[in-house]
Amino acid sequence: MKIYINKKTLSSFLFIVSALMISMGLIKNANAQTERSIYNQNGDAIAYLATEWRGGEWIIYFFSGLPAAYLETEGNQTHIFGFNGKHLGWFEENILWDNEGNIIGYTAEANNLRLNFIPSFAEPIKMMKELTPFKEPKEFPIPFKPILMNRWAYEGTESWLYQGVSK
Repeated sequence: MKIYINKKTLSSFLFIVSALMISMGLIKNANAQTERSIYNQNGDAIAYLATEWRGGEWIIYFFSGLPAAYLETEGNQTHIFGFNGKHLGWFEENILWDNEGNIIGYTAEANNLRLNFIPSFAEPIKMMKELTPFKEPKEFPIPFKPILMNRWAYEGTESWLYQGVSK
């Protein structure tokens, strides 16, 4: 007995089986390990970190798809630069720090008693990512890394990230 399955039926079947396996935790969604939400002081998801397939660099996107900034490691420090060249701060312990050493945001992977809020885990829908702009030359000199404080910045996470958007 021979069974004939057309390509469309096979494709639909494989999609359903894959979706079931992901939902049951049998296989991991590829994006799950390459994207991390960034939360503000209230635990609201404001943006997300995503690795780019071109070399694996981390880019910060707003949920609208707008690229805001990127991470760049130099020695043992990971800097956050806007695409406009502005130095925004540092990324350490899965926490985003501003240039004054204040906490500006964090990812769910942050395991630190400095944070007083638990992320809501409710995220806006991620729109299609816009093309990442060319990186403008970095501001010089790069600020010295300050002592990282156990306090939140006065500025909001979203407005802080908008400082790095290319115009």
